[in-house]
Amino acid sequence: MSMRYHILILSLLATLCFPVYAQIPINSGDRNQELLNEPYDISPDFRNFSNTYYLADSLSAFDPATGKGEITYHRYEYFTRQAFNNMLAVLKPVNPNEFPEKEYAVHQICHSPSRLFRLAQSESAPIRVSMSNPIRNH
Repeated sequence: MSMRYHILILSLLATLCFPVYAQIPINSGDRNQELLNEPYDISPDFRNFSNTYYLADSLSAFDPATGKGEITYHRYEYFTRQAFNNMLAVLKPVNPNEFPEKEYAVHQICHSPSRLFRLAQSESAPIRVSMSNPIRNH
């Protein structure tokens, strides 16, 4: 076999391989092209300026004998802070936005919901934290 024949075969194989790889999407940004049971990416929700975030603020009560306690949460929303050529997203505390205000049991000073929790030992983990549902208001 001549050298020309080898070059022709190699160039033909290389040419045939590229269109196959061009048709396979490695990662599609289109949400309609998901696989069945593919995990949903929730990370964009944590940068959304229209969401309200509840961050654990303090431990309101805790009984070491029973392992039960209460966690207080505060409301936050994303705002922008600007300086020269810099723009940052920061979380700032916000007041409740329920309407009408007098219809819901919300503490008038801190507007902070709280949740009961319980610590327990389990076989699968050193400590298991169980939270109550729904959120209780002060």
